[in-house]
Amino acid sequence: MRKLIEEHLLERVVPFWTALLDHECGGFYGHVGADLRVARNADKGLVQQARHLYAFSRLENHYRDGRFLPFAEASYRFLTEKLADPVHGGYWWIVKRNGKPVDRRKVIYGQGFAVYALAEYYKATRDETVLAAALEAFHRIERIALTPYWTYMEEFDEAWSETPPALLTDGVAGATYSTNTLLHLLEAFANLASAAPYPDVVDAVWRLLHVFLGNVRRTDGSLVMYFDEKFVPLPTERSYGHEIEAAWLITEAAQTIDVNDAKIAAMTRSVAESILKESIGEDGRVCYGTLHDGRDPTAVWWVQAEAMTGFYDLYCKSHNPAALHATEQVLAFCQAHLADKRPGGEWFWSVDRDGRPNRERGVAELWKSSYHLVRSLVELMERIDGVK
Repeated sequence: MRKLIEEHLLERVVPFWTALLDHECGGFYGHVGADLRVARNADKGLVQQARHLYAFSRLENHYRDGRFLPFAEASYRFLTEKLADPVHGGYWWIVKRNGKPVDRRKVIYGQGFAVYALAEYYKATRDETVLAAALEAFHRIERIALTPYWTYMEEFDEAWSETPPALLTDGVAGATYSTNTLLHLLEAFANLASAAPYPDVVDAVWRLLHVFLGNVRRTDGSLVMYFDEKFVPLPTERSYGHEIEAAWLITEAAQTIDVNDAKIAAMTRSVAESILKESIGEDGRVCYGTLHDGRDPTAVWWVQAEAMTGFYDLYCKSHNPAALHATEQVLAFCQAHLADKRPGGEWFWSVDRDGRPNRERGVAELWKSSYHLVRSLVELMERIDGVK
């Protein structure tokens, strides 16, 4: 399995993304259609470009041979020179190809990805300017967005006045806070703590761990996805991808700040085992989530990537052979159905219940970048190698 994973990473995944480097305007091109045509003048997003910075920094930190640094540097420059707001601070949500702002909102989910990516790039370069940028973004989030509930306000206008949340609450009636935002702030702050364990960063990770333990966790092994303005859980369907991603990210965050809490360990194992039991289809796919009358069988690229990491993480903790088998099942399904076998292809956005690719969503776009798949494959290799 290890050999297959690395071959897939280096021969299919990485070449797809390196070919999208925008040498003229910086960063990476913003959109590639399902027909593999590059929309060179497409807008570029904060989350998208920060995720590229993370992915290529992570590749450099894994291989340590310098070949991925130019791609990370290009992403870093676009983030700090084009997406950064020089007047009000923080990072705009969407810009044109050349960096002119299109959507000037300050979205905490996106600010968190800036922290995450900058922390990873700092590990690759040990450039104190990069660390300073990561810490500045972290402190801004803490200063402006943290609430008395230990959650975070989600959206602001350009000048950092709070606005009604819309992007990450997915149209759920009454939703003010999302677990999606909390999870990716935990991920970001933990990565920053691993690079520079300042007390205030460690404290922020600790707070978020306790929010997941005390507020996000349900007794049945699932996670709450949305909350109202008083941080009261709202009833919604399950999101298998976010839950299995949370299981391994929470484990990693706790390890990063040396928290050995039996309740946290039990929670992450319970969540992962629940997904292992409920989400896998007959062909090895991980379904997207629950519906009112069953499961949504759509196999979305990022859900499969996070499931492979989460199931293998569960196997490492529990030595449950079913978790290892599930990892192998999902990998085989992805190789057979999600991997785009056309020359120059990577993975489709999704496939339906019959294995037909989604031709409406791009194979690279604002919400599909190099992050999920690169991270998953590197995480798997490092776990198999015993590095993690």
